Amino acid sequence: IAADAATGEVLFTWGPRPASLQESFQGMRGEGLPFEVIKEELQRWYNQDKTVAVQHELAALVGGSGAQAGGTSSDQATEKPKS
Repeated sequence: IAADAATGEVLFTWGPRPASLQESFQGMRGEGLPFEVIKEELQRWYNQDKTVAVQHELAALVGGSGAQAGGTSSDQATEKPKS
């Protein structure tokens, strides 16, 4: 969650992980893979990505591009509409 320091207004939320990884995570859960297998796959992804996806998604949100980032459904990032 990112909030305006002066007003406390929520600007956007992100998470719990980059959108592409969240999609993979949901797919693995849907296939019924054991958590240990999922955990190892997630760690491999993070090791290979080296935070690039996280950086891009957060930069898009901070930059105000209106991009949706991270997660899906209730986990999906949302940007608060500008008044």
